[in-house]
Amino acid sequence: MTRNFRLLLAAIAAFASLAGTPAQGQSSRAIVTFNDPNCASWGVTQSGSNFTLTCQTLLCSITPDKAAPLPTDAVILTGACVGLTGSAYTWSKFSGPAGCPAIASTNATASLAAPGATVNGCNYKVAATDPVNGGGSATVTLNWTTALGVSPSGCSIAFTTGSATLPAAGGPVTMVASCTPSTINGATAWTWTKNGANAGSGTTLSDTLPQNTLTTNITTAYAVTATNSGSPATTVPQNVVVTGTGGGGGIDMTACTAAGFSGHGIDIGYYLSGNLRVYTNALGNFGNNDAMVVSFTTPAADATGGAKFSMIYAGGAPQVKRLMTLGLSPCMFGTGYSFVVPAATGITQGPTLNVNIAPLGGSGGVVQLLPNTKYYITFVNRNDFFGTPGYTPSCTASTCDAYIDSN
Repeated sequence: MTRNFRLLLAAIAAFASLAGTPAQGQSSRAIVTFNDPNCASWGVTQSGSNFTLTCQTLLCSITPDKAAPLPTDAVILTGACVGLTGSAYTWSKFSGPAGCPAIASTNATASLAAPGATVNGCNYKVAATDPVNGGGSATVTLNWTTALGVSPSGCSIAFTTGSATLPAAGGPVTMVASCTPSTINGATAWTWTKNGANAGSGTTLSDTLPQNTLTTNITTAYAVTATNSGSPATTVPQNVVVTGTGGGGGIDMTACTAAGFSGHGIDIGYYLSGNLRVYTNALGNFGNNDAMVVSFTTPAADATGGAKFSMIYAGGAPQVKRLMTLGLSPCMFGTGYSFVVPAATGITQGPTLNVNIAPLGGSGGVVQLLPNTKYYITFVNRNDFFGTPGYTPSCTASTCDAYIDSN
């Protein structure tokens, strides 16, 4: 049923005169209240000075088959209008983001495809018109989100640097966490722990594990907890083991003691994929009376094109000169520049030795080594070569920490 009320200017003027006529140039307004128990709602339209009130006598509603759909769920909307004698429905989406599923139907039901990703604030409307009982409409808002109580699934940790087992020298590790599927019930937040303590957030965690100078393995327990709006969260553990060396680095430091140094060392591989960094602080003090020793055993053949060993100062530590030598035992100090064993590099703040495997002596600035042979590289804080007048201590503090790099 439609009731039209035309409020003519003359009628408004007559109504306004009851409250007094406004002065010229002033405006006035009138408030009209109309109640009809047969109307479910009212619509108002205006054309110039004419206003039309439309009584919507159909009481309409929308019922979705899923009140809280997941991004993988299709939804069926069912419209119902009390008083409708036919089936003339019109469905539309009147607001919402671009990810909202489209709707098109002239029946009492309308189907919405699964959006495939989280999308909120999708507003849909159904309207109906009856030739006898008038019209009506209803709206509904749908949100496709992760359901409460549904935790992230298919979660795992992958290494992009390092692995779950590292050599005794330790080294860097980078771990990346993921859950599947990534957009449906996937994780929205990540929290990492290291040995039970907070270690960061995000999908990626990078860390550097120190050398292990013990005879037994050292295990570091990592874990990542993935969360979304579901509960409970999903936690994935990941242990990283740094293998043992045999204690004290497994190196006989008798020669260093005889030379007046306290030897600190570690055994590493001849060549490792990527860069292996050893922090001297993890091995012991590195003052003027200390020697840092790195040992390695050459393979039967050099399939890697050689290796490079170097030392650089650690941030915050004094930048001093170092003597770097290579020999068949620790603390086998060279007396000058040499590319044959015992070999010695220049006295610099960042000494470097390049080596490869060959049966002959060194050439071209590369120290050539024998296959299947154990070698030792020794670093001491000195201003010149052993046995020269300039062989004086260079460290200006109790310790002059540095990094030993192998690549």
